Amino acid sequence: MALLPYFFPLFSSFLLVWLFLPLINRWAVSKGLVDVPYGRKIHIRPIPLTGGITIYGCFLLLIRLWVPPDSLLWSLVIGGGGLVAIGVLDDWYKSQQRELSPLPKLLAQLGVSLLAFLLGIRFQSISYPWNDEGMIQFPLGISFILTLLWITAFINMFNFMDGADGLASGVSLISLLTMMVIAVALDQHELALMAVLFIGAIAAFLRYNFHPAQAFLGDAGSMLLGYVVAVTSLSGMMKGPTLFTLLATLLIVGLPLVDMVQVMVRRWRRGTPLYRADKNHLHHLLFQAGLSHRQVVLVLYLCGLFFSILSLYMFFAYLI
Repeated sequence: MALLPYFFPLFSSFLLVWLFLPLINRWAVSKGLVDVPYGRKIHIRPIPLTGGITIYGCFLLLIRLWVPPDSLLWSLVIGGGGLVAIGVLDDWYKSQQRELSPLPKLLAQLGVSLLAFLLGIRFQSISYPWNDEGMIQFPLGISFILTLLWITAFINMFNFMDGADGLASGVSLISLLTMMVIAVALDQHELALMAVLFIGAIAAFLRYNFHPAQAFLGDAGSMLLGYVVAVTSLSGMMKGPTLFTLLATLLIVGLPLVDMVQVMVRRWRRGTPLYRADKNHLHHLLFQAGLSHRQVVLVLYLCGLFFSILSLYMFFAYLI
């Protein structure tokens, strides 16, 4: 696999975030865009909510240098921008110790999912790995529903994971690195380039986001990263998928998927609204078991790496 063409995009995005995040943090503090510790919060001082703005801004600045325009690029530019906008609004509400209604966020998530679908980033068919002629071609309506469910689920999975310093950013970094390796193996050069721009930006952001955090992703950042993983997977691995590629893709996001499912089941059993925040996420359970902040995050990183290694093994053993 030729990785040299990806070095300069990776270095450029890393350097931009590394240099400009302290300036953006100061701007956020001056505007009051900070996460104030109250209620469920586990940090003890206000933290700037700058991850989404910084990572998305870095991507916008660099795409003209490295990435040719296509449907995936436009979905990330327009859809990502929409999620960052509604996420910043939600983050500002939280900085005022208020809560934005879940409805605007849900409508934004459905809107960006619709955008991706209209741009051709969608489920179209699925084939059986044991039978080359066995294929299910999805009707347009089924394709639309599956695409919306896939993208909104990914957005919320990563949003749910954003409850400990460095957790959502680190898990998304692992997922995108895995997808980049697969994209390079499949000669999907443009997709790999877009993944690399986000990988460099997230890696630099993690320097400020790891415990003790100096910056948070905020809803703007966690929803953006979930959307990036969702649409890049649909545009790459899930283009004409088999059941094996579907499973391999789900393994890439195995950790946030397990977290979301177990939280939804707990809320359903207790009869509480599925959108109501609580302390039943995996990182909360590990905190309750007595692990330190860094230990919790490192344990979950290892779980994420385990799922990604399984995905890569399945991909290279059965799909290439």
